[in-house]
Amino acid sequence: FAVGNEYPRNLYLAKTIDGGLNWNKTLVALEDGNPIINMVNTSTGFIVSENSSNIYKTTDSGNSWNIVFSDSVPNHSIWDLSFSDEWNGIACTIGGNILVTSDGGNNWYKKFIPLTFVSNIHTIANHCWVSGFGVGYNAIVYSDDFGDTWTPIFEEDSLDFEDIFFSDLNNGWLCSH
Repeated sequence: FAVGNEYPRNLYLAKTIDGGLNWNKTLVALEDGNPIINMVNTSTGFIVSENSSNIYKTTDSGNSWNIVFSDSVPNHSIWDLSFSDEWNGIACTIGGNILVTSDGGNNWYKKFIPLTFVSNIHTIANHCWVSGFGVGYNAIVYSDDFGDTWTPIFEEDSLDFEDIFFSDLNNGWLCSH
C-alpha cells in the first residue's frame, strides 16, 4: 500500500498485489497534506492526513474508507498513527494530545502527552515511543501503559525529530535534521 495526494485536494491510496509491479489507485477523500497509512493486516488499515482532523479506516483492503474519528477543535491536525495490533492504536495530534483506541478505531479517547507538537509515534504491544517538541526542546517520550503515563527518555535542543521506529523493545532508530 502507498498513499499520496494529487493536486488540488485528492487523497489517494495505491495498492499492489504483485509485489509492486502494478498499482491500483483509489480515492480515499478530498483532503490535502501529507498522508500516513498504517495497515494492521491485509484487510484493515487506517489513514490520516497532516492537514486534517479525520481518521479513515478500511476493512476491505482499501477498496472503501470511512471516517472513524473527526476532531471538531480547529487546527488539531492528526500527524501520525500507530497500531500495535488490530485493536489498539494511538494517533498524534497537534496541541499536546493523543487519541487512543482499544476497539479497532470505533471509539477514540483523548489523552494528554507532555509535548506541544507530536511528530511521530511507534507502538509495540502496550509500549509507545513518541517524538516531538515542547517549549524550547525536542524530545522522545515513552509509555509502557499505552499512553496513560509518559516519561521523557531523550531530549535534544539542536535536532528536529522527523521519524521514530523500534523493531523490538530495545532497538530503535530516530531520523532528524
